[in-house]
Amino acid sequence: MKNENIVIVSPSKSFTNQAVHVMEELKLHFPILHASGGNYFENIQQMVENNQVYAIITRGYNVQFLREKLSIPIVDVRYTFEDIYHSFQHALQFSKKVAFISTDVAHDRAKTFQAMTNHSMTIPKVNSLQEIPISVQKLINEGIEVFIGGRATEAAAKTFGAHSVDILVEESSIKTALTEAIHLVQLAKEKQRNQSFIDAILETTENGLIAVSLDAEITFVNQKARSYFGEELDTFVRTTLMNLILEATESNYNLINQLVTVHHQNFILNISPITIDFETTGYLASLEKLDELQVKEGDVRNKLSVKINAARRSFDDLIGSSSTLQQTIQIAKKYARTESVVLINGESGTGKELFAQSLHNESLRKNEPFIAINCAALSESVLESELFGYVKGAFTGAANDGKAGLFEAAHKGTIFLDEIGEISLSFQAKLLRVLQEKEVTRIGDTKSIPVDVRIISATNRNLIKMVEQGDFREDLYYRLDVLNLKIPPLRERRSDIKELVLYFLNKTKKPLKISSSAIQLLTAYEFPGNIRQLENIVERLIVLCENATIDDKLTRTIIASEPQLKKQIEFFPSSTSLPEAERELITRTLIRFNNNKTLTAKELQISKSTLWRKIKLYQLE
Repeated sequence: MKNENIVIVSPSKSFTNQAVHVMEELKLHFPILHASGGNYFENIQQMVENNQVYAIITRGYNVQFLREKLSIPIVDVRYTFEDIYHSFQHALQFSKKVAFISTDVAHDRAKTFQAMTNHSMTIPKVNSLQEIPISVQKLINEGIEVFIGGRATEAAAKTFGAHSVDILVEESSIKTALTEAIHLVQLAKEKQRNQSFIDAILETTENGLIAVSLDAEITFVNQKARSYFGEELDTFVRTTLMNLILEATESNYNLINQLVTVHHQNFILNISPITIDFETTGYLASLEKLDELQVKEGDVRNKLSVKINAARRSFDDLIGSSSTLQQTIQIAKKYARTESVVLINGESGTGKELFAQSLHNESLRKNEPFIAINCAALSESVLESELFGYVKGAFTGAANDGKAGLFEAAHKGTIFLDEIGEISLSFQAKLLRVLQEKEVTRIGDTKSIPVDVRIISATNRNLIKMVEQGDFREDLYYRLDVLNLKIPPLRERRSDIKELVLYFLNKTKKPLKISSSAIQLLTAYEFPGNIRQLENIVERLIVLCENATIDDKLTRTIIASEPQLKKQIEFFPSSTSLPEAERELITRTLIRFNNNKTLTAKELQISKSTLWRKIKLYQLE
């Protein structure tokens, strides 16, 4: 077992021997330090400061002593009646005149033991280690011949020529202490990892962060904030920051996007309360320099994931001969020949943008611009300025000559608005006006610019449900949903999986084949990530395959590693044979097509006679 950063502080030789025996049995190895000598504590203290020790196992006087000195867990190997009994029996081998000396809880445990057993044993009360030699000498004068105790008792007895035995310890007590210590160390390390993760996040954020208590004490500050204020940080917190917090709490307003000026520097400030158990214990301030924010906004505008004239795909690029896909393509081709607005619905990974490009390239606008923009990737303000454009001086950071929007850039062509369900209600109203009036107004301008643009939008969300919940405008929905194109998920076109897999294999430079059993396994699964997820799995198979052919064993392993497929893996456990898998696939396909043999055979890409033969073979009817 790996080192868990645990140290055992032994109070006696017998404790050391027992601890070594237990660790050998459990295959553990932790260092043992003897609780004697002037420098043993200094050694432990240094190890703790260097993060070499996370917990200490000991017993007796050392427990309270170390707990007072150190902040790490001190695990107590507790005294049991068995410990007292075996120690007493050991002492009787030397003499019946026995004394038990301890400065800690062992004294009380020995007293209880004596009261329950009526054993003859002297048990004096000593309050400190310094009193032990005095007590030993006194008891020897009174006739005591053997002492039970720890190292201090052993040393005193030896000085005065008397016998001594250690307070013995049971194996079970040490095992319990080891288990507890390992658990505490693991918890401490997990807490340390979590804290390191949080600290890394707080340090890598682009904003300056300052956490303060209610009495203006700084409880956390990252390097970004220190770089902003330097030696003036305390002054800023005590004056500007706390005054703003006080004003906000008294006036009951939120400190969001406040513009503050400190030493001729402008900052955007956000302050949030830190609440524990419904009680505000402090505040977290997030600051960003205004000039840095403006530079960042300019970079965002220059690096937007906007694809202009990027319609390079056509319906010929769509892979699959299933009736479901071919019917969808035929509908899309009819839509392409019109000028109507199209709304594409489909799950993630089904190829919505590929259909949008194909619609454009099949239309009369194919020689005009095609512009695609992901509405979910941009804030509302950036999305508005990019789609509608802006004039000179419209806002801080605006280009000197203004900028035409993407609607203007797509004039005579097509604009594809992906993830349309993610736009805010306020932006929906602005988009609705463009659809109704067929004109745009640049930000900061008063005149409208006519645009001739065909709009294709796409979403993986249920817009009708969003309309019912008030999250999407009903009038905009009906403007966008003139022609509706539903892209089938991969589970509804399983027969295309083989074609897609072979297509992905042919794209690689690594010459590989795939077995029919592997194809059969892939066909049996539903892929929530659809074609994109299937492509990722095939790419993984290509990388990990060490033979000329991808087999079902590797395929099963890769599928089982997909978290989203864990619920499906139960249909085909590793013990499932290929005939069993085939039987299950045919059964599920028949159920999906309401026992229609023609559609089932077509979906499975086998003849109807073959299907009947398989049904008879597997006794499915």
